[in-house]
Amino acid sequence: MTDLALNESIKRVIEALLFISESPLPLERIGLVLEEVGPSEIRKAIEELKSEYESSKRSLVIQEVAGGYQMTTS
Repeated sequence: MTDLALNESIKRVIEALLFISESPLPLERIGLVLEEVGPSEIRKAIEELKSEYESSKRSLVIQEVAGGYQMTTS
């Protein structure tokens, strides 16, 4: 798998986790699912997702809340 494909895969997993979670998810919890992905890679993927959501003017956004990340309406 190429780096780009791996990064997209990581973002899809994070996006799904944030979508189904009722409360903010800290990096550590996301890391339990993405066992072989380090915290810096997870944070980078979240920041990329945040940018993608903001630039496409979607009705959902990803916010840092209470020490974790959560998907909310904009």
